[in-house]
Amino acid sequence: MKDKKFFAFISYQRQDEEHAEWLRKKLEHYRLPSSLRKKYASLPKEIRPIFRDALELTGGFLAQEIEQALEQSKFLIVVCSPRSARSPWVNKEVEYFIQSGRTQYIIPYIIDGEPFAQDESNECFPPALRDLTADNELLGINMYELGRDAAAIKVVARMFGLRFDVLWQRYEREQRHNRWLVVGGALLFAVVLAIGGYIYRNNWKMLEIQSRFVAEKAISLTDADESYTARLLCLDILPRDLNNPARPYTSEAEMALRYACEHNSGTLRGHTGFVESANFSPDGRYIVSSSWDNTLKIWDTQTGECIKTLEGHTSFVNSATFSPNGKYIVSASWDNTLKIWDTQSGVCIKTLEGYTNIVSSASFSPNGGYIVSASSDGTIKIWDTSNGECIKTLEGHTSLVKSANFSPDERYIVSASDDKTIKIWSTENWECIKTLEGHLYVVNSATFSPDGKYIVSASQDNTIKIWNTRNWECVKTLKGHTNIVRSASFSPNGGYIVSASNDSTLKIWDTQTGKCIKTLEGHTDIVNSANFSPDGRYIVSASFDKTIKIWSTPSVGCTQILEGHIWWINSVNFSPDEKYIASASGDKTIRIWDTQSGICIKTLKGHTNDILSATFSPDGRYIVSASRDNTLKIWDTKSGECTKSLEGHKYSANSATFSPDGKYIVSASSDNTLKIWDTENWECIKTLEGHTSWVRSATFSPKGKYIVSASNDSTIKIWDTKNWECINTLEEHTSSVYSATFSPDEKFIVSASRDNTIKIWDTKNWECIKTLEGHTDKVNSATFSPDGEYIVSASSDNTLKIWDTENWECIKTLEGHTSWVGSATFSPKGGQIAYATGSKINIIEFPPLQELIDETRERFKNWELTPEERRRYYLE
Repeated sequence: MKDKKFFAFISYQRQDEEHAEWLRKKLEHYRLPSSLRKKYASLPKEIRPIFRDALELTGGFLAQEIEQALEQSKFLIVVCSPRSARSPWVNKEVEYFIQSGRTQYIIPYIIDGEPFAQDESNECFPPALRDLTADNELLGINMYELGRDAAAIKVVARMFGLRFDVLWQRYEREQRHNRWLVVGGALLFAVVLAIGGYIYRNNWKMLEIQSRFVAEKAISLTDADESYTARLLCLDILPRDLNNPARPYTSEAEMALRYACEHNSGTLRGHTGFVESANFSPDGRYIVSSSWDNTLKIWDTQTGECIKTLEGHTSFVNSATFSPNGKYIVSASWDNTLKIWDTQSGVCIKTLEGYTNIVSSASFSPNGGYIVSASSDGTIKIWDTSNGECIKTLEGHTSLVKSANFSPDERYIVSASDDKTIKIWSTENWECIKTLEGHLYVVNSATFSPDGKYIVSASQDNTIKIWNTRNWECVKTLKGHTNIVRSASFSPNGGYIVSASNDSTLKIWDTQTGKCIKTLEGHTDIVNSANFSPDGRYIVSASFDKTIKIWSTPSVGCTQILEGHIWWINSVNFSPDEKYIASASGDKTIRIWDTQSGICIKTLKGHTNDILSATFSPDGRYIVSASRDNTLKIWDTKSGECTKSLEGHKYSANSATFSPDGKYIVSASSDNTLKIWDTENWECIKTLEGHTSWVRSATFSPKGKYIVSASNDSTIKIWDTKNWECINTLEEHTSSVYSATFSPDEKFIVSASRDNTIKIWDTKNWECIKTLEGHTDKVNSATFSPDGEYIVSASSDNTLKIWDTENWECIKTLEGHTSWVGSATFSPKGGQIAYATGSKINIIEFPPLQELIDETRERFKNWELTPEERRRYYLE
């Protein structure tokens, strides 16, 4: 490795990225046994860095950056599958190693298919590997034959010429040892706390240990859908007043509280019979449930507290839903009646009679003027909510009717029946206009999408079907449940479907692709119903296990998703008043978004190439953009018109920002320079030279005294704005630096680099005081919060991380993105974070910790941990 930068280059096809990334992490975190390193002095302690190709190759030849990485890598690990076998780029990378005489340094890592397969579609070796002579033929390491961990260890053995069985035995012993350490440590700590409880109350260090221990338990409780208890634990281990703490602050406790508050998951217990249904109120603050214990219950979603029990039905209650304004609830029962309840008082204000058999379901029309109900007598009834009178009975089904619901525009009603059909009824003449057939057994539910363009149905044939309301045809059949599907409903934006089944699970489906993206497990019996919250962030389910569960959806924490760009987004920035966001994209446009509505209010066009940054002026009147077309443009935010085009850079303009007083703009370019522009006459007044490669970013310090620039030459430069001279060069990163910004008090600089790290620099002596590690791919941006207490970083490892600046520790990681996170920024007041992933902008809430503590305490003011819970978690 003396002459090589990377231990290995991982070559893979894009569809196999997950396997490539897992292998990379596994190898980079593997530590070669010290006994072997003593025996073989040439063995390294760790196997890092490893290069994983994350770039696109164009023009039929290897991009220069990839070629350099291949040359600088000792080994080439090829993730082999039928997909990579057909990839010309994987083949080119293999050819490069072979042509450079390093065939013996190629390691085929098989994840799918087989080499030299008779069936061409199952071939996993690229042509270059298949064409090797018998003398050079390579043996693959098969992940599925060995198991994933063992296959990774075998890769290590192959790289260093070690015996696999020796490494594997040591690895297994270490894993067992680590597991026992964790278990033993937890037990020992529990014993210490239990025996010496009186000691740690006045011992700051022991209180810190206690906080970390309890925080871990709180996170586990949140994962187990017990976020209510988790939040109470966090309140106990966090200072009540951060400015005057009576106990130590720990980042683990903050992380646990934020995690619990965002997930807001929980299990609601109180019914003594099977729970048939659960639905959110229109504002999402409450849930109403119906049960075989003959009651309805209203729950507070923030605390999980049952605030009312509605009694009056004389038999099982099948369904309960809120009116559109949330003032009323309608319930349907086995006692052949419907009841309308006043939500605030919990009093039954009307009983609707007329059925001769069980009432299966009841729901309000979108305007709240009508109720539609379905019954086991085979009919559907329409009721006037003002007087409780039945105005129409719809007949046509030949068996029990399980559900009936209005379309969003109230033009139609859709009903589902035991006769295996779905019927569409016109509300104009109350006639059946269409019968949808296709399910093989009973149809349990059918509902419209929010836009009325689709219907989703759930059946006892274990499937869900999506129907197009334009021609009333089935467009998709969703398969995955292993038993009867009880219900299926759309998310508020129509992008997802949640289903509930007799197999005790819920499933979340992508409406467009029909693929299951998540299976929610936790109920111990049949799940009868599942519905999204009005904001789409949560799901509530009802089960025969007598519980109601609140689940966080996969996009939990994200309050808004802004979509409109057709290519990747390179930067996002808030306006000074937080009312707008400006996004710059590879689609050559800038979009201005209203942060409250999430609507794009202007699209700015004029650049002829990718736009890399767009930032507001301090007064919010202008936006300056930087583009690969080598220009900067000034835009009037009110009219959306380009008022000036600034030319002067020879190559791509990578970033541009205003000075705090708005008098200047600094731009950074691939021509290795920075330029200073006077905003009075929009002229370049100074060109700053000194970097030896592309300048990726340049920003002013908050007081305007300095400019900090980040470059591909792996350095950061500090420039004095009095004379525009470089006063310092910061050198610690080992690869390109993508961004560098000052803290609000100018005491620190945070930098983000391609070397996968974030570095903190002290501006008093211009030294690196901390390196933040945790990202597994290049870090594209890092910036401080307005109060300087946090840093948010965006990475090509598809994650966003938030770091605490008191201890410089990561307190939050947002995972699950399907694309790299290119840019992230705090809102000017610090309550939100906006970040770009692919062509989308996500906005998440991020309140200051003291505010979050105060809000949570107020919310749970009537709740406290029981003495038994305090003993269980060693708080007593």
